Amino acid sequence: MAIPDIPGRINGRAIGRHLVAYVTPLASRLGLENNGYSFVQPILSSSYHGYGTSSLQSDSDQIDLLVDYLRERRGKMRIVLIGHSTGAQDVIWFLHHGRLRKQVHAGILQGPVSDNEYALWMDPDGTQRWLQIAEALIADGKDQALMPREADPAPITAYRYRSLYGPNGDDDMFTSTMGAERWDRLYAPIECPLLIYLSGQDEYVPPFVDLHALHKRFVKSRNNPLDCCILDAQANHAIEDPVERDRFCTAVESFLSSLSS
Repeated sequence: MAIPDIPGRINGRAIGRHLVAYVTPLASRLGLENNGYSFVQPILSSSYHGYGTSSLQSDSDQIDLLVDYLRERRGKMRIVLIGHSTGAQDVIWFLHHGRLRKQVHAGILQGPVSDNEYALWMDPDGTQRWLQIAEALIADGKDQALMPREADPAPITAYRYRSLYGPNGDDDMFTSTMGAERWDRLYAPIECPLLIYLSGQDEYVPPFVDLHALHKRFVKSRNNPLDCCILDAQANHAIEDPVERDRFCTAVESFLSSLSS
């Protein structure tokens, strides 16, 4: 018998199937009779090292195909997207631009971090140098040209490098210093409920980022009574600790229960 509710988990950069520790326990808990969810983990063209030659829009187009298949072929009427890391950007982009965005009932952002802030923190000179090369290629109409091999662990186009690591690129959604107008344009218009789960020990968040202030900013930008924004003080980026992993799974269960209450 088809179960009518389903969360789909969207991976982050260089991530593929089952490479985040909470996937299996979360899928097991959501599949319990009292929850009644199926769990789908799609492999997009951007999975693993495909992110450098992909874009948020190409991911969104593929998520549209998934949503259409789940609804029309599998009879899944309540769909929730879970995005880990860069997958959180996919969720936000889809909820703005996806053809079937109205058919998604909620979004979950786990480990949303700024690639821009992280890159400039880890290698400010190198990142600025590669950004200049990317911007020169884009200005020359070569946005899909590949960057030099040393620019990134994966083959990456000038467009995607600029999008991920430059200010105000398409992927720039979680930078702590983002202007208020851009921030509100990203989060205020999204109609469906969001669970935003921040990790207090996230190794991809620079030490100068105030996570408590970021948490408050997310809360302030939203006006949906079903929203939930959590800062887990002990969790790392992928929530590898079993205790924190259990806490995250419980938060997801509680959030999903609120959608049907």
